[in-house]
Amino acid sequence: IIMQVNIDQLEEYLEKLYDLDVKEKVKGSFMIMQLARNPDFLDKLITNETLLGALSRVLKEEGKTSMELVMNILYVFYSFSHFSQFHEIIETYDVGAIVMNTIEYENRRYNEIVKGLKHPKTNKETTKKLKRMLAKQEKLLFVCFHILLNLAEDISVELKMKKRNIIPYLANMLDRDNVDLLVLTVTFLKKLSIFQENKNDMIKYKVYERVKRFVNIKNEKLVNASLRLILNLSFDGDIKKKLNSIVARLIKLLQTQAHHEVCVKLLYQVTTQEENLKYFSETDLAPLVAEYVITYPQQPINTELLALAINLANDPACAKQMAANRGLMRLVDKLVKSPNNLLAKYVRNISQHTDIKPLFKPFIPSFFALATKTDSADLLVETLGIIGHCDIPDFSYEQLIKQYNLTNFLFHNLLPSRQVEDDIILEVIIVTGVICCDSACAYIISKTNLVKTICDLFDEKQGDDEIALQILYVFYKFLSFEPTRAIMMRQKHIINALADLLRDKNQPIRRMADSSLDLVMKFNPGIAEELKQKKFEVYNEEWLNAVRNEGHDEDGLEESYDSFNDSQHLNDDVSNWNAD
Repeated sequence: IIMQVNIDQLEEYLEKLYDLDVKEKVKGSFMIMQLARNPDFLDKLITNETLLGALSRVLKEEGKTSMELVMNILYVFYSFSHFSQFHEIIETYDVGAIVMNTIEYENRRYNEIVKGLKHPKTNKETTKKLKRMLAKQEKLLFVCFHILLNLAEDISVELKMKKRNIIPYLANMLDRDNVDLLVLTVTFLKKLSIFQENKNDMIKYKVYERVKRFVNIKNEKLVNASLRLILNLSFDGDIKKKLNSIVARLIKLLQTQAHHEVCVKLLYQVTTQEENLKYFSETDLAPLVAEYVITYPQQPINTELLALAINLANDPACAKQMAANRGLMRLVDKLVKSPNNLLAKYVRNISQHTDIKPLFKPFIPSFFALATKTDSADLLVETLGIIGHCDIPDFSYEQLIKQYNLTNFLFHNLLPSRQVEDDIILEVIIVTGVICCDSACAYIISKTNLVKTICDLFDEKQGDDEIALQILYVFYKFLSFEPTRAIMMRQKHIINALADLLRDKNQPIRRMADSSLDLVMKFNPGIAEELKQKKFEVYNEEWLNAVRNEGHDEDGLEESYDSFNDSQHLNDDVSNWNAD
């Protein structure tokens, strides 16, 4: 209904609010509402204290007599609420409290309407009437909640709403079908969900269970608002576990421009739980994400997209899909042209899987080139991590060591004077073990100070189990080839340290020390008897302790001795530490 209104006749419209006839009040409020629709009149209306007082009074005293009357007056305040500078004024007239009272009343009336609709004796005419009432009510509720959403810009006002139980009322709105009301409700809930206390209430009132149905509808605005609300809720562990129920839909929505960003974030949340990764290998998500990364048009690549790719690459099947169809080649090319530590971490996660490692052989020179040139510590760690996974059978690093002067590069990053971070030291040690893969490589290493430097580093880092284990593996590699073995045999304190480590609390370290000592005894018979005696003392000490503490019989000696001589776990122990 369009009626001609005149701001100069405001007093006339205001007079109707004092009329005893409700119809006249409705008419007067409607005319004032029409004025409020015009932004040019808002300043004059908001400064009219008589008007605001009358509107507030009618709402309080006669709000239940006519839905139209309430609707008209609330729409006036709705128009004011769009402007932050008016909030303090309208709050002076208790508009927020009045609106909450209206919502509470309409909620009770809704329950009665629903009962009427479900009653077996309700005829068609009554059903139509009740549905018309619901439609009017939803329009009223839209205005009510929109006023509150606008007023909630002020956190103190939002807290008052929380105390008045706005969350359960909003949660109930999710059972409605009015799209405009649903978009508003979901948007309001998203704003409230920033705070943990509110999020807990939403979980209590099953907001996720109610809102997830909206991701399947055709209204893009409601879909996007729902996804963003679900994203906020997904930081709760229980909700995160429930996201599996919408994963298929998320993958589909990921491919739309409107929802791509929020779907990336939601899918990332799902992939943070390792048990979910296997599920994704049965979808097309992994190659899809790989393609998004490779073809990303800007620099730097979106962080959330890379984080999703990094998580997916932890699963062997997903990583294989990402590397297939020239995917690995394109990805490495992207990394070389646009170096990025997260992109390198993504490639590193792919490289950890045994079945994929051979595919990396053509790109190893590119990784060395990147590692030796970068000034970024984070990128260096990830690039060395990729190389550390490239322990490929029948692949010699001899030419690469010469081409990139790797021994000097590795030595340079282990110098105490440079105060290199432990993350880099660890990766340098791992790479040293990888490149010391045959006698030719060992010969080049033996002509540098690298062996002696790593021995000195072991003295310094022995208390760090992760670094110590990797150094022990490098010792094992050094002892495996004559050129480096000759240097190792002169490091008496290292041989003694290996013997002492047979008593270490860390089982992988004990095994690695034991395996290295086996090589020492094999190639240096002169100290073999002494080392055998030390081993015997350690094994005997364990047996004696077992007898004293647990009452085991003498069979424990043989069992304990066998466990120390079991070197089959050597590669597993090192691989596990590398993976960590």
